[in-house]
Amino acid sequence: MAQPVPIYVAADGPLALKAAGAYGDGRVCSHNQTRARLQKSLETMQAGAAAIGRTLPADFHTAALGYACVLQPGEKLTSDRVIDEIGPMAAATLHYWWELYQMNGDTSTVSVRCRDLWAEYLDFTEKMEMPLEKRYQQVHRGHCAFLPPEERRFITDDLIRATGGLVGTPDEIIAMLREREAMGLTEITLLPAMATARRNLRDFADKVIARY
Repeated sequence: MAQPVPIYVAADGPLALKAAGAYGDGRVCSHNQTRARLQKSLETMQAGAAAIGRTLPADFHTAALGYACVLQPGEKLTSDRVIDEIGPMAAATLHYWWELYQMNGDTSTVSVRCRDLWAEYLDFTEKMEMPLEKRYQQVHRGHCAFLPPEERRFITDDLIRATGGLVGTPDEIIAMLREREAMGLTEITLLPAMATARRNLRDFADKVIARY
């Protein structure tokens, strides 16, 4: 083709990551990448490429769908305003863990630092009113858009850190981005809560991107 269309593969699991490395021009993941997770993902894609005799090109595009919040003076990770802005996306990881657990009992993706939180969340879902076959509708209520009040208690410092949340001062966030860029991440796509999206994105643009 005179103008080939790049193929970006949506990949989180090992088989999809290997396919992205073997055949894709880029990869998009469904959540922020911690350092450890990004490194493992890149290694899996490199293995997929090597399996067909390919080396990942230097311009291989890697994008992460995640969330961020620029802290104001005196704020901490779990300040109310911060949870208002990043809570829905952070909670989506709990939904993801729940889906894997319902599928085959898999808890391998649950962060070690969130094991106690996961046990508490699992107990919370088991007490939901919906029958199990329809419970996903209640689990995913507000998914990535708004945070149900009853889930607010699960947005902890550990969950934010374990899910790669870009939450901190402008300098701290820039350092996180520089680190991930050096490892091979080329794009961050932010998904803040719908009600505060404009403020959240404006803060990120003015206080982080403008200085990056």
